[in-house]
Amino acid sequence: SFYPVPYSFWPFHLNFPNHIVTTRGQDVLVDYKTFCCPKSIRERIAFPFLKSTFERTVRQAKFITSTSLRQMKELRLILGNDNKLSLVRTGVDTEAFLSVYRGLRRKTDCVTIFSNRAMIPRCNIDVIIDAFCLFKKRLQKPAKLVQINYSANLKYSQFILDKISRLEEFREDIHILPPQDTPRLLQLYKD
Repeated sequence: SFYPVPYSFWPFHLNFPNHIVTTRGQDVLVDYKTFCCPKSIRERIAFPFLKSTFERTVRQAKFITSTSLRQMKELRLILGNDNKLSLVRTGVDTEAFLSVYRGLRRKTDCVTIFSNRAMIPRCNIDVIIDAFCLFKKRLQKPAKLVQINYSANLKYSQFILDKISRLEEFREDIHILPPQDTPRLLQLYKD
């Protein structure tokens, strides 16, 4: 199961013997740590249960894969060992990146902020836009924000487009691109 919370809880409670948990970052580095800091009465009731179930779930899992060394470090604190931990990167073809990076970089005097975050509320694209506007006001040279509109929540995506349309001073400097194929995405990262 991807993500220990809540997807790994179901196989845990069913005592599924061959359960493999895959952590992706947010779950181990943010969600799990949040369970230690309840703020409301509801959280004081729920968080100890979630924290305990999280820990028991990863202990019971047959194997745990993580996408970063930092996640593995946090899981070691729960497990006490590496016996069932494995680092599995998220399928990045490093040769594809290297081939693009070996080519010439497109020269520009414009500072470009590139955001490849999903167009969903949790990724705070509205905050990225606000931060860009503050940055641009203080910068003494041209700047632009390039945002990819993928995995879009349609309502949130429209909210972002409406927000940009109201930013008369910055509207021309914020570029929302459709989903990109791999070669174009790699070129955007390089640029």
